[in-house]
Amino acid sequence: RRQRQMCIRDSSYAVSAAHKRGLAFHAWINPYRIASNTTNVYKLPKKSIARKWAVSKKASKRRNVLKWDGKLYFNPASKDVQNLVCNGVREIVRDYAVDGIHFDDYFYPTTDAAFDKASYEKYCADAKNPIALDDWRRANVNTLLAGCRAAIKSIGGDRVDFSISPAASIEKNYSEYYADVKLWVKDGIVDTIIPQLYFGFEYPTWEFRFDNLMDSWAELAAENKAVKLAVGLAPYKLGTDSEPDSAEWKNGTNIVARQIKACLDSEAVTGYVLFSYTSV
Repeated sequence: RRQRQMCIRDSSYAVSAAHKRGLAFHAWINPYRIASNTTNVYKLPKKSIARKWAVSKKASKRRNVLKWDGKLYFNPASKDVQNLVCNGVREIVRDYAVDGIHFDDYFYPTTDAAFDKASYEKYCADAKNPIALDDWRRANVNTLLAGCRAAIKSIGGDRVDFSISPAASIEKNYSEYYADVKLWVKDGIVDTIIPQLYFGFEYPTWEFRFDNLMDSWAELAAENKAVKLAVGLAPYKLGTDSEPDSAEWKNGTNIVARQIKACLDSEAVTGYVLFSYTSV
């Protein structure tokens, strides 16, 4: 109880402090990630819902928590998980004067069928006309997002912005992360889409060069102008040696400035987002 009171107090202060300084405050959520450095559920807090589910005597509850690549994830197919995330979003919007709810780019962590094999097999056994694994996974994500949007708008209305920052490639989002960004934009599931265009102008792979990426997102944004397009930029890469585009970022002096200018010059782009402030 004391920890919750401290959390409420600190969160309320963060929102009010931002508003006093003319800043909007958006709550950033990674909906499926539980732990990024362990699969041992007993390292989670004793009162953690993830821990309680993982050690439950009921197989249906244990399926709510999945282990993959040394990490713990909530199962996107689980109705319990979908309700948990939607209720968490509802609580934030209800109890804090946030200006937005923002989802990061973490959706399904793998294309491997083993990740959620038990859940998909149960779905196929119960469904009269089961859909393919890829479509089923995308439907799970879409169901969560639609529920979160409904929760946000039922309380905050248009005052609270719902945004997502997916990966840079529209196709990879769809086929590898099961994030159907085209549907999100066309159906207005999000208010703002902020693709992470963390690439330079000289990236070795042509389709990942900044100009080409921005053009593809601008084309998608044109299909529903009610959804705002902002562009995520990567000042954190300045001066780095990370391959395969290290030469451009290590030696370039105006990459981000040129990208900002491209955003400002584009009629399709409403703004840009820098990741992160510590690199500015």
